[in-house]
Amino acid sequence: VSHLLAVSGLHVSLLSQALLTILLRCKIPRRVSLGISCAGILFFMALTGFSPSVLRAGIMCLIFLAGQIIGREPDSLNSLGFSVFAITAINPYAVNDVGLLLSFSATFGLVVLLPVLNQAVTNRIKINGRFAKLIKYPVKSLCLTISATLPTIPIILFSFGQISLISPIANILMVFPASIV
Repeated sequence: VSHLLAVSGLHVSLLSQALLTILLRCKIPRRVSLGISCAGILFFMALTGFSPSVLRAGIMCLIFLAGQIIGREPDSLNSLGFSVFAITAINPYAVNDVGLLLSFSATFGLVVLLPVLNQAVTNRIKINGRFAKLIKYPVKSLCLTISATLPTIPIILFSFGQISLISPIANILMVFPASIV
């Protein structure tokens, strides 16, 4: 559950989108707002000490915002790959940071596994459409947790020698309250 409260990609994306929304509502031109949001992300990265998980999220967010400035569609997998390249080019020893490994593997799972799981679940819920609205969001939350957890299991086992069987349940129960906080 601590990863939901740790400074990471969730906070970087929330900061970026909140800042961008505020600037756009103040009638600041879109490109200027995007540039200011980039500066805000760089400031936040510096404020958090350029920790590897924040660097990963910050670089991905900067690529996303820069892509919007020049009118390009975002590609999460390429952004993830570029961010790991940039971080390890600057500091090759960053590959030893467990936080970075967990951040990259969880993000990889969200980018690659989540769409597949969501599609499979959506198709299944449509078939059994009777209680579809009632179970749609809890099932999607479960898919999110599974997508982020599966790729991290080898890293957790190697780094800590054990995995928690209760953590997926705790994650599902804590996603909503942690998002509000």
